[in-house]
Amino acid sequence: MSEHIITITRDERMLARLAEYRPVTEQDRADCYAVHVECTVVGGCGGWQECWEPHEVDGVSADDGPYDCEEGVPWEGCDEFEFHGVSHEWRWGYGWTVKFHGCSLALTEVELPDGIDTTRDGKWRVEDDWDDTDCYLNLIGEDKASDRETE
Repeated sequence: MSEHIITITRDERMLARLAEYRPVTEQDRADCYAVHVECTVVGGCGGWQECWEPHEVDGVSADDGPYDCEEGVPWEGCDEFEFHGVSHEWRWGYGWTVKFHGCSLALTEVELPDGIDTTRDGKWRVEDDWDDTDCYLNLIGEDKASDRETE
């Protein structure tokens, strides 16, 4: 698990677009927010991603993975195997995957954990919790220290 900082700000671009059609209310300002994810791990927390390169050895395809493959192939029964010079891990539903460099959470739309107040600007520390395929964020608490640093 690693920590990330979730920053909530008003989505001023969306509010400006809304203002073209009608007056913006306080409720609109409370409901219209943007989310930014910052990784606290230098270089990113990593993760994995699908690999779209061909996976084969001596002309035999490994697309069926390590358990539904021909008997005697080198990757038989191996959750990890090296293809095209890169270590891969087999994941059901995704196939052969490779290590992700950077922060995968910063590139995706995350589901916010309960307890983050999206009606006001602020920063919250969260911890990522991965299962085989999904990431869940657990709230650590509001990040008051980061707020003071930016004042």
